[in-house]
Amino acid sequence: MQTTTPITNEDFFTNVKAMSAMQIGEAGVVYDVPDIRLLSSLGIRVGKRIKLITRSLAKGSFVVLVNQQSVVIDTKVAELIMIKG
Repeated sequence: MQTTTPITNEDFFTNVKAMSAMQIGEAGVVYDVPDIRLLSSLGIRVGKRIKLITRSLAKGSFVVLVNQQSVVIDTKVAELIMIKG
């Protein structure tokens, strides 16, 4: 009889981080997103692939590529969007 190792919370959340922690050029899949209607209309939904194009900490914004379109996200919102990479 073969035994399997259960998936732990630690395994499940490996490589999950806030969008605000991404490096320029890094890509990932949206894992969790706050309930902000505008994000959904911009294409930022769970399961969508995104790539960080640039960020401006002075202006407080992140520019990500989603659905082949550039989208600007405020830093406070980027801290709430979780990405699995």
